[in-house]
Parts: sequence; structure tokens; C-alpha cells
Amino acid sequence: MKQTIASQHNITPAQVIPGKAHARSQKWRLVHLFQTLVSHVLIITIGAFFVVPFLWMLLTAFKSDQDVFRSPPRWLPYDNVRVAVSGTHPGLT
Repeated sequence: MKQTIASQHNITPAQVIPGKAHARSQKWRLVHLFQTLVSHVLIITIGAFFVVPFLWMLLTAFKSDQDVFRSPPRWLPYDNVRVAVSGTHPGLT
């Protein structure tokens, strides 16, 4: 039975990579990394495209009319509002 060079020297086949195959392997890794990076950036951009208007709608629900139509717009409600409960103002006794 013939033995290969790898088995004669007790090394694994993964350690016996010719120069061209190793270069191809590294090139493939870089291409795969680039594709992964581009796809993640695209997914995050599309996600933000849908999430930002939803957040704006949710935050606008808690704003007063003045804050909604303020220019430049604010993300968080700003007005302090006092509410009369049973004809009395809280904090005024």
C-alpha cells in the first residue's frame, strides 16, 4: 500500500496546502468577508428605513401640538403640562 507524504510525516492534509491553493483560500475569505459586510450594511439600512418612521409616530403620540409642528423638530416631548384633578392642581394645597 502506498503512503502519502502527509501520512509519512504525521501531518494533517490541511497543513499540506500548495501556495496557489492557499492564496485562493485567502482570496475567497476576503470575498466572503466583503459580501457579508455589504449584506449586513444593507440589512441595517433597510431596517432603519422602517424603524425610524415607526419611532417618530410613537414619539409624536406623546407630544403637544406645539412640539409636533416645531421647526426644527425634536425627538422627545418638551412641554411641561399641569393637569387639574377633581378641580385641584397637584402640588397646590
